[in-house]
Amino acid sequence: MKYFFDNNISPRIVCVLNCLEVDAVHLRDVFPPATADVSWLPELSGQDRILVTVDVHIRTRPPEVFALKQAEAAAVFLYRGFARIDLWDQVAWLLRRWREIEGVLGDAERGKCYRVPQRGHIREI
Repeated sequence: MKYFFDNNISPRIVCVLNCLEVDAVHLRDVFPPATADVSWLPELSGQDRILVTVDVHIRTRPPEVFALKQAEAAAVFLYRGFARIDLWDQVAWLLRRWREIEGVLGDAERGKCYRVPQRGHIREI
């Protein structure tokens, strides 16, 4: 599986995952950091990459919702507080959850969205 990490997640986390042989790229690897969601979301179309983000606006603001639907990309939304915790804690939490994330997303259909809560099981939203 291939992953695309949004700007609200540190590129350092992508580096850690790459070291563990996860095929992941960060938004800043492909676009300028200030690129609007509606500009880069359509680029996920046909890339077979799974979006990983903390940005709930992608699911709630009509332009972003439309862009995500048009891209037909699967998306994973990490729990809201993820962006507010220390980087070390982010890495530790994500690595603890990564096998479960990959297990669930191995069967993910294009265009489906999933929520990864701080505790508990990943579920489709």
